Amino acid sequence: MQIQRIALGREMYDEAKSRGLSFTQVLLEKAKKEGKFSDEAAKQGLENVVLQQLAARDLRLSGANVSLVDDFYRTEDNKVLFPEYINTVVRIGMMEDLPLFAGLADIKATSTGIQGISYPGAEVDLDTSTGKAKRVAEGMEFPVVLIKFKNKEIKLRKIGYKIQVSYEADRRMPLNVFNVTMKVIGRNITREKINGAVDVLINGDGNTNPIGSINSNTSGTLAYRDIIKLKYAFRDFQPTGMIAPSLMAEAYENLDEYKSKTGPTMSAPPKVCDGVPANKIIALDKGAALEEVYEQGGSLVEVDKVIQKQLHDAVVSEVCGWSKLFIGASKMLNVTWS
Repeated sequence: MQIQRIALGREMYDEAKSRGLSFTQVLLEKAKKEGKFSDEAAKQGLENVVLQQLAARDLRLSGANVSLVDDFYRTEDNKVLFPEYINTVVRIGMMEDLPLFAGLADIKATSTGIQGISYPGAEVDLDTSTGKAKRVAEGMEFPVVLIKFKNKEIKLRKIGYKIQVSYEADRRMPLNVFNVTMKVIGRNITREKINGAVDVLINGDGNTNPIGSINSNTSGTLAYRDIIKLKYAFRDFQPTGMIAPSLMAEAYENLDEYKSKTGPTMSAPPKVCDGVPANKIIALDKGAALEEVYEQGGSLVEVDKVIQKQLHDAVVSEVCGWSKLFIGASKMLNVTWS
């Protein structure tokens, strides 16, 4: 299987950012325009155009003859591809499904890419609307639901890590080990993103929209009836899951009703999230609670540093923020421990 090389240049990153695209999207356009995207390679597992171009340059990510990080600096083309390779691997780590822990798919309703670092956001408050949807007699007014921009804009912030690489590791680290390292960094970036999302769920996004809280019925421990109370605290929304610190998740799994499978319809235990305060459980409708806002066309790594072989102190980060969509789409249970 022969994959043709595509000529690459640093300016492709600038084009991607100006168009609000990723380097991968620009590269894919170029590959298809030049007839150099291999459908055969895609069928064999190389659906990503970046992975195809790694193969075209004989950069091997695994196996007995795995390439080294230093191999990216053999040619100018390879150098240009290296930042997007890092982006690709970090994003794989960011999107990994870890059943024990809360992931982005568990909390976000939608994602919006923007240019810049602030976003007005829209909000709808069903609780203060003039009524519910209903049939209206001729000449009567329909109930009103107000949709408006928020008073305070959502501010985007950087979340990430500064990498410090020794000279020997920079030269001799095999790419399979580098892959694992970048994936773990991606996982941890996602975990910090989710902690930020939970802070917005609880305290609001700066627009006076904190979470609604309910207190447990029983002092000293988590009880089955607390979960029932949490479930029925929702009105216009359907709770789809729960998140909690690890001790509360353990307490839930130790409920007799959960162990005997006679618990509520929301029977899956909470997913672990360090951002949830101690002794609390958050239930949410993931399809209506939060909007993720991110910098469109942004690279996760400092492109120029990576290309110039300045991995030491290079930053891997994402610029993002969270907007609360519906106040009633999340509720928090406060458990009082004796």
